[in-house]
Amino acid sequence: MMMMSNGKSTTHSNCWGDDVDDDVEIRIGFSRSRGGYKKWFANFIRYGESFEQLVLHKRWSILPYSHIYLTWHSNTAKTDIVYHASGTMLHFLNRKFFDKVAITSHEYHFKIKRSEYKQLIGFCMSNAGADYGTQQLVGIAWVKINRLFGVKIKNPYGDGRRSQVCSEMVGYFMEHCLGWDVGIDLDVASPFDIDMYLTSKNIKRVDV
Repeated sequence: MMMMSNGKSTTHSNCWGDDVDDDVEIRIGFSRSRGGYKKWFANFIRYGESFEQLVLHKRWSILPYSHIYLTWHSNTAKTDIVYHASGTMLHFLNRKFFDKVAITSHEYHFKIKRSEYKQLIGFCMSNAGADYGTQQLVGIAWVKINRLFGVKIKNPYGDGRRSQVCSEMVGYFMEHCLGWDVGIDLDVASPFDIDMYLTSKNIKRVDV
């Protein structure tokens, strides 16, 4: 708790949830790594997803992304904030540092109510530091391999929200903060699945 000059008390939550107007613009973005080992890993995901689309839907195009994130502008911090699952955990990142290591393909722009924004901040804070779902990512790959042969299985490493990958985190945000019926098993959801869902909702898309 902090004391203001007028003698009234305030809490640190003002830095996150109380500095907004009635409507807040949120962006869900899709990106890929600029370099290093993450670039090789990102390419593996991109080509794997593209191959699945070729086999199952007879269409071929290299996806320009392998990652998905949330971003918004903080009036208090006077900067854009990124929240995502990457590396070893879920965490916040200043947008200017994110752009140094990632190439953004496109973003979906939409506005949420102040009450939903506070839910977003609560969701992010309560999950910040949660483990990145490395094993779960392996499980997603296994599910997709089986899908190529017409076999439907659950993610053998799915663990709900205990650990999360990027697409799962964004899916939980949409379901629990916005009340959207995503209709996807988030234990096996990929960035492509979330991209297709957002496209189906006719949300404003901005190519970067």
